[in-house]
Amino acid sequence: MIPKIRKKLWPHVYGNKRLASKSKASALINSLYPDKKKSFSVLVKEHGTGIKSTLVRFKHQGLVIQNSDGSYCLTSFGIWFSISHKLGITFLQLCVLASTCCVQKRYDENGKQGYYILPFFEEIFKKYYTKKQLENTFSILRTKRFGYRVTKKSFRVYPALHDKLMHKYGSHFSSLENWLDEIQEQELAIFSAVLDNDSPPRVWKNGQNNLHDMFPTSRVPS
Repeated sequence: MIPKIRKKLWPHVYGNKRLASKSKASALINSLYPDKKKSFSVLVKEHGTGIKSTLVRFKHQGLVIQNSDGSYCLTSFGIWFSISHKLGITFLQLCVLASTCCVQKRYDENGKQGYYILPFFEEIFKKYYTKKQLENTFSILRTKRFGYRVTKKSFRVYPALHDKLMHKYGSHFSSLENWLDEIQEQELAIFSAVLDNDSPPRVWKNGQNNLHDMFPTSRVPS
């Protein structure tokens, strides 16, 4: 892969990051889930002093934004990150789980058995992770009893668990699936721009990644 493109896309991948379950950072981000708005003074009252640096880090990572009234809330990416924390999995594993649930729902509604396959996942993340790491993502979800293998390189969520997850997180899973599709579309756009010797798409500003374009700040569409 062209190093220039890899460098620009790398900030979007947080698959190996997970908050410690009892950390102040974990409590802070979960207190904003899914669409709560809280002022800095309220957050200090709830979580104590010393959270400013955590908020700055979360803003830099695209997990939270500060509104015009000074309050803080989660971005869509922050919501997804919080969900992965609640389920005890990494963001990378959530990408598989959410995609599987969405695919499974569409197929099951048409009377077919839906499942997600590894090659689809590899197309999105093969630039950042080894083949073994991506295979382990599927394996870990099976080990944690989220689902099972249908074919050699597939994953299907247990039906009862699938229904519970979609009832609780369905709209968030759909928005995450759409975001993963957009990563591939924008990568193709960058490749086209490079090959055509044009400027990169407008999503990139001053040679740096615009997190607010790739990590939507609005709530999940209704």
